[in-house]
Amino acid sequence: MASRPLISVIVLAHNKVHYTRACFGSILSAKLPGEIEVILVDNASTDETRHIEADYPHWAALKVLRNSENLSFSIANNIAANQASGKYILLLNNDVVVGQDAIFEMWKALEEHGNPAVVGAKLLWPGGKTIQHAGISQMLWGLASNYGVGAKAGDMRFCEKRETFAVTGAMLLAGRDDYLRIGGLDERYSWGYEDVDFCLKARDEGMKVLYIPDAVSEHHESATLKTWRVAGAMEANYAVYRKLWGANLDRLESLYMESLRSRRIRRIKILGAGSAGKNLKTVLTRNGFEVIGFVSFNENEWGSVIDGLPVAQANASDCAGVDAVMAGTQFFFQLESMLKEVGILDKTLFPELPLE
Repeated sequence: MASRPLISVIVLAHNKVHYTRACFGSILSAKLPGEIEVILVDNASTDETRHIEADYPHWAALKVLRNSENLSFSIANNIAANQASGKYILLLNNDVVVGQDAIFEMWKALEEHGNPAVVGAKLLWPGGKTIQHAGISQMLWGLASNYGVGAKAGDMRFCEKRETFAVTGAMLLAGRDDYLRIGGLDERYSWGYEDVDFCLKARDEGMKVLYIPDAVSEHHESATLKTWRVAGAMEANYAVYRKLWGANLDRLESLYMESLRSRRIRRIKILGAGSAGKNLKTVLTRNGFEVIGFVSFNENEWGSVIDGLPVAQANASDCAGVDAVMAGTQFFFQLESMLKEVGILDKTLFPELPLE
C-alpha cells in the first residue's frame, strides 16, 4: 500500500508551458521534507501543457487534472484540494521558480509552530535582487497590498519570521484538513483577493498567518494572470472583500487613526497621486485630517491639480509645515533611497494597518 504523501503541491496552469516546465524543474531539484505529490491543474490549455506529462515519464509524483474550461483560481484549486492526499497543501503558481530550500522551510515553520497556521514565502522579482512579496498588508488606502515591494532582497527588515495580515496564494502552505475545514478558497472571487480572504478566515479560526523569510523563491507575477482576468474583475472582487470583511477593516482603520492622533499628526501631504493616493486622501479627509496636497517624484505631475489638490515635487521644502508625509503607494520601500536623498524619509509614513 502506497504511503500518504506529506505535501500535495497544486500547480494551476493555463498555457505558458515554459513557465510550468521551469516550475517543475525547480521542484525536482528542491530539498523536500518527505514524499510529495504534484497535482497539475490544466485549466483548458491549448498549448503543449495538454501533453506535459509526456515530458516527465518517470516522475511518479506527477498527477494531472484537466478542466474543460479555464476555471477561476478558487474553483480550480478547491477541486484539486479535494482530490489531494497530502497532509499539507501547497498552492503554487506555475510562474514561480521554487528556491532550493523554500518548500522545506515552509514545512519546517508549520511543524515548529505546533498549531494550525498558514505560511507564505519570500518572493523575489525575477533576477533575485528585489522583493515582490514579504507578506500582505491591509493599507489605509483600502487595498490589501504586497509588503516590502522593491526593497533589496537582503534587507534585514524582511529577514525575520513574522505574523502578517495575509500571504499570497502564489505560494501558500496550509494543512489540508485545515484548508477544507475553513472552506478553502471562496469561490465568489475570480482571480483576486481569494488568498487574502482565506487568510482572514484562518485568522478568525484562531490560526496564525506567518511570513517565512527563509522560504525564498522567484515569481514572474501575473505572467499568466494578466491574460485571464476580465475587465472589472478586480473591482468586483474588492466589493466582495469589503462586504465580507468591512467591519473588521473599519475597526483596524479606526485603530490606525487613533495612533495618528496620539502622535499629534494632523496636517498631511500624500506621496503619490495615483488611485492609492487619491483613496488615501478620501479616507484621511473623512476622518478629520487635513490633507493639503500631493508630492511626487514624477516630474510630469508637478504643478498639476489632482483630486482638487496641487501636486508638488517631493522634497523637504515642499513638505515643510506638515506633520507627516504619507505614502500612497505600495512601492514605498523602492522609493526610500530617494526619500532619504530629498530629506523627507524621516517624516514619511507607510500606512499599514495593524493586525489588531
